[in-house]
Amino acid sequence: MIKIAASDHYVFGDRINKDTYNQPRGYIAFKGPGLLTSAIQPGMDHASSYYGWPESWPGAWSSYNQVTYIRGAACSIEDYPATVLLPTITAEALSSGESSGSAFQHNAGVRSWRDVLDSSHR
Repeated sequence: MIKIAASDHYVFGDRINKDTYNQPRGYIAFKGPGLLTSAIQPGMDHASSYYGWPESWPGAWSSYNQVTYIRGAACSIEDYPATVLLPTITAEALSSGESSGSAFQHNAGVRSWRDVLDSSHR
């Protein structure tokens, strides 16, 4: 999830809440030859970019009914790559069980909820 600078903009006011937002939180788009994805650029979202949607946005992730938000410690993920390039692989290779992958790194940190609130008021 994303930490914002303000502590007054949130949906739930209680300390513990189950996520009931039923829309996707993000999408996965594949770009390459033979796909209707030439107009898709990193950072675009479906709210303002409709290039081939949903055909060009084949995967989505959601936290609906799967996540309980607890205002306790907050984790931050930093220094992650916006785009991870996968090595080319054919449909035939995928069908025969081969895979394609690419390693990437990120940094994570944990702070108390009080620290998060205090830092947003500076």
